[in-house]
Amino acid sequence: MISVKLGLRNLARNRWRSGLTLAAVAVAVGLMVWTLGFYEGWIQQMVRGATGVETLQAQIHTAGYIEAPRVYRAFPLEDDQLRRIMEVPGVEAVTPRVELNGLLGNEQRSQVARFVGMDPRL
Repeated sequence: MISVKLGLRNLARNRWRSGLTLAAVAVAVGLMVWTLGFYEGWIQQMVRGATGVETLQAQIHTAGYIEAPRVYRAFPLEDDQLRRIMEVPGVEAVTPRVELNGLLGNEQRSQVARFVGMDPRL
């Protein structure tokens, strides 16, 4: 109990120093909270951007496609399949897409290329 009394007396003795210290701690805590909030928002946006463009939210493949992805393992997507997928709660959009990796080039140089095609009608 003596330590609490001594501490309160020291705080009251130099109010300017105590107020300045309290303000510095408040600013530091505020900056930490803002930084953590900014960081969390940035990470969430990065995850949304990566899953929204690259892998999408869900993908449907034929058996064995993940182990050895090949274009000839694609399957025709029928209209009734699209309707059934759209009826699943939470599904906002469905579109078939094809993804190819290749090499573009001429006599002088070549460049690795990636092609992603989607059906714009859906």
